[in-house]
Amino acid sequence: MAVDGSLSYSIPSFSDADSADSHTYAATLSDSSALPSFITFSSGTFTFAPTDNSESGSYTIKVVVTDDDFHSSGGEESCEDYFSLTVEYVNHAPTFVNEHFDWSCSVYTDDTYYLPAMQDIDALDTLTRSVTIDSGSSLPAFLSFD
Repeated sequence: MAVDGSLSYSIPSFSDADSADSHTYAATLSDSSALPSFITFSSGTFTFAPTDNSESGSYTIKVVVTDDDFHSSGGEESCEDYFSLTVEYVNHAPTFVNEHFDWSCSVYTDDTYYLPAMQDIDALDTLTRSVTIDSGSSLPAFLSFD
């Protein structure tokens, strides 16, 4: 899955020789630490909703099912299983802080125009600016950009 996406996943069924028993589900990371905040788990269903590239990476998730009606006569009280989740980095397009800007100048005068600030939610990206005319062609000789 990718950052800015969402996904729901229900745990597959399991078997218990004591079919009338009730069960409790729990989920953690494989090292038993808490799930990251973008992963919620309730009643056997996971919801994954990463919103930031800092959440990209691989996660191993442990699911534990506990037999609430465990009897001392035998059997295991709980079972566990693991699955992996990979959250892919998404490169977001930069945006202008103020998107609408028009500029006009007088003939035979030198004018300087400063482009509005740009922002990119991907903190590690390096922004490169370039300027073209509406058609995508290069600037005419009387205009420069540096």
